[in-house]
Amino acid sequence: MKGFAILAVVMIVFIRLIARYGSMSDVSVGPLKRSIRRAKKRIRPLLNSRFPNINVSSFGAIEIDPQYLCLCIDTTTDAEKDTLQHDTDLLEQMRQEFVDAGYPADSVPLIAFSIESQETVDRDFGGSWWTARK
Repeated sequence: MKGFAILAVVMIVFIRLIARYGSMSDVSVGPLKRSIRRAKKRIRPLLNSRFPNINVSSFGAIEIDPQYLCLCIDTTTDAEKDTLQHDTDLLEQMRQEFVDAGYPADSVPLIAFSIESQETVDRDFGGSWWTARK
């Protein structure tokens, strides 16, 4: 009977973890995802203070290693993209936002930043952001 009670408690904990994170693989990356959300929330105002209508998203294989993260910054014009790509102070500010948000400090220098414009996507990729990012 004692073994059944332990099994029942383990199952309840397992079910709650699945309900909270979506899958067991998400349990270990939950804190990373929260750090990414916090960093993006802090980065958006930095970017929007320079140019309006900038979109920030991310993707990556953080389940494998936190270093496999790409922050995608979508601008409207090529001029905006070029300005952001050459702003090394902004890049360092964005990296610091990841550190401040609790992302693993040893992985932060390895985060990729993909800055692209709608003009380039329309002109070179037939309007497909998916093709532009791959």
